[in-house]
Amino acid sequence: MFKRLSCLILALVLMITPLAAINVSASVGSDAAEGVVLVYSQYHDGAGNLYYDEWGSGFGVAYEKGSKSVDVGEVTDLFVTNRHVVTYEDSSSTGSYTVADKVYLVYTDDALKYTDYYDVDGNYLGYGYDAETSRMVLCTVVGYSTEFDCAILRADSTVSGRVALEIAESCDEANAGDKVFAVGYPGLSSSVFDAGELLYSEALGQYYLTRSVSGEVSASTITQGIISRIGNSSALSDYMGSVYVIGTDAVISSGNSGGPLVHEDGKVIGINTYSISGSSVYYAIDVAYAIELAEDNGYTIKTGSSGVNLALIIGIIAAVVVIIVLVIVIVALATKNKKPAQKNIAMVDPAPNPTPTPTPVPAPAPVNDPTAKYPRVQCTAGALVGKRYPITGILRMGRNPNCNEIIIPGDASGVSGVHCQLEYVNGIVYLKDLGSTYGTYLEGKGRLAANQPMPVKVGDRFYLGSKNEMFEIVNKGGTK
Repeated sequence: MFKRLSCLILALVLMITPLAAINVSASVGSDAAEGVVLVYSQYHDGAGNLYYDEWGSGFGVAYEKGSKSVDVGEVTDLFVTNRHVVTYEDSSSTGSYTVADKVYLVYTDDALKYTDYYDVDGNYLGYGYDAETSRMVLCTVVGYSTEFDCAILRADSTVSGRVALEIAESCDEANAGDKVFAVGYPGLSSSVFDAGELLYSEALGQYYLTRSVSGEVSASTITQGIISRIGNSSALSDYMGSVYVIGTDAVISSGNSGGPLVHEDGKVIGINTYSISGSSVYYAIDVAYAIELAEDNGYTIKTGSSGVNLALIIGIIAAVVVIIVLVIVIVALATKNKKPAQKNIAMVDPAPNPTPTPTPVPAPAPVNDPTAKYPRVQCTAGALVGKRYPITGILRMGRNPNCNEIIIPGDASGVSGVHCQLEYVNGIVYLKDLGSTYGTYLEGKGRLAANQPMPVKVGDRFYLGSKNEMFEIVNKGGTK
């Protein structure tokens, strides 16, 4: 009887555990959908005629600016999206962008309609939008990055039902193998010619199909996947340079651009951005780029949690209660009608007094040899190009003039206030990233883990954020 009951209890525990996990995972994606918006951009010529429009996704963030403060879970008016959702690159000048003169946030149904056109043979001819902008919220492009594909939007008013999501400090908070959710408004399929849904226009001599693009929370799509890699990528180097990305199998398409990639713990770790043709891997750029861009434009995005995950707490409490009840039942059954065991008392010699352990004497701190031929760090590309500095102890590098020995000018892209440091100890130079947003990279080694010193030698090259700020370890006199 006891064995059968134990097996039954174990089976119940195994059934409850995965169900609780499924419910918590499902709530992560649906909770994130409450912070996602459909972003619609328009471009007009000098006469006010619309010549191009497009849509993508975006997500709300918590922030501080002056006396204004919005917390996670509150209705917000500050949103993050991709640069390419609100700009397009001028074909005549690489790196020059035209910003949409009208950007709207769509949060209702039927405010935006999408029409596909086909010829009489069923060949796809293109599409067009019909927008009721009076039913949308106008917003301003606060700033965008020419180096990284992200932009910050400020709505003229808060968007009904859209709240600020919880943001991670960077995607380094996640790991390969973790579960993620891509949330947004993907593009509509245009392969409907054979479905018998098309109408025919005598005036145009074309078939067409018009559908509503809903911006409601319930209309957003949530795709689930697993992180395959996190790291630097130059797959689109002609488009936005070397960038830190999260690769997943969570499917995204064109309309997902700018939407959040949400970690299983509920934090946004990336901005869904692109996929490579023929590949089953989809990419989001590090959310840290948006945090830095917002800061450059006077907004401080709040990161980390400001509350509790209610679904997770409920799941944990339920599991704990079940386990406690089961343990009580098992103990009660095991001890029922059990005869008390006889006590055997044995004489035991008292334990000898322990031998005192000698207190270790700390080793003396390493002292730099004043007669050493100190190496130098030389800037080979960037704002300080040509300048060389001796490494005689700790040498910090960054934009903040009050905290660094090597001060990078404030307009240097990708450099944090206190970015990294070099330290010379007993004839060895160590390079350490100090938790920078865009990372410190050692050529041949990749991005350094934060606060982990890496020994470097003469001839080694490293860069801050991007190869625009490159440095090299050299001997005295600049020799290698």
